[in-house]
Amino acid sequence: MKSILIVLGLVISFSSYSQLDIKEDKTVETELGDVNIMGTSWISCKEFKEDSTAKYMFMYKNTKYSTINDYKAFWIYNVADFNQLYQVITDQLLKREDKELEITLMNEDKLTLKFTRKGVIQFMVWDGVALSYTYPFKQKHIDKLFGKV
Repeated sequence: MKSILIVLGLVISFSSYSQLDIKEDKTVETELGDVNIMGTSWISCKEFKEDSTAKYMFMYKNTKYSTINDYKAFWIYNVADFNQLYQVITDQLLKREDKELEITLMNEDKLTLKFTRKGVIQFMVWDGVALSYTYPFKQKHIDKLFGKV
């Protein structure tokens, strides 16, 4: 009987001094778009919603290396910036001119949008250490990526 009381006392004392703060994850993940060319996923966009906030992850295959499958990602942290990025890309692709636009992301990474006269865009990301870049995409790919199709 004495040993049962000791074990019960230990269990109660350990549970009252627990350091784990367990919370339920209420984030809803949605795949918005995926650009798949010739069986390879070159870039995808996922939306993560929690309550009234949303953030967007763009994951892409880094084409800097031809023999290594290297995937990178960058984040857009709100709906207004996500929609503005889509609008800027669409407007610039219609102009069909050589141009580069640089965007500083919230984590201080630099996102460069490289447009060409051929009506394509290439994303380039500088993370402070290395430059990575995507396959060039046309407007139909951008529409699919942003879930506008």
